Amino acid sequence: KEATPMRRGFTLIELLVVIAIIAILAAILFPVFAKAREKARQAASLSPEEELRFFLLDRRENVERNLWPALNQKKIVLLDRYYFSTMAYQGARGLRVEEIKRRNEAFAPPPDLVFILLIEPREGLQRIKNRQRAELLFEEENYLKKVNRLYASFKGKNIIQLDASASPEEVFTQIKTHVHNLLRQAAS
Repeated sequence: KEATPMRRGFTLIELLVVIAIIAILAAILFPVFAKAREKARQAASLSPEEELRFFLLDRRENVERNLWPALNQKKIVLLDRYYFSTMAYQGARGLRVEEIKRRNEAFAPPPDLVFILLIEPREGLQRIKNRQRAELLFEEENYLKKVNRLYASFKGKNIIQLDASASPEEVFTQIKTHVHNLLRQAAS
């Protein structure tokens, strides 16, 4: 469906519902979907570079099949993970963050807005343990400390760092404010 100048893909209500869903996901640190969980288990025996290659292939397919078509239709696109997560997680495995960014940006459009939800690894692990399945490769405390440091180092005018130890309502309110500001700027 073609977006008109008055309609940019979603109504404000629809967008707020999506943001509410994102806030709920943020409250539990974006659990990885079953497919990604299985890939992570398989990645346990891969070198960091091989692992990155698989993540890049997966992202490229997602960008080509989903992201670019939606953007070309002037839709608003919300992702729970994008190449900043790859930079943090694979960077924590010893790969160069700038190289990871360069390889992603060769095919993936830069986001208009990035929310980085920072939380102490111990608290994040406690939340993970409260989930039914907590056997992910990437969820060891020392590793998560490295990931957290990398996320905290990401700076830019489109990068918003939020304290994910706040209540889901507080995180939602902060996200909603930033998204509202971005939409207001885009409309003017």
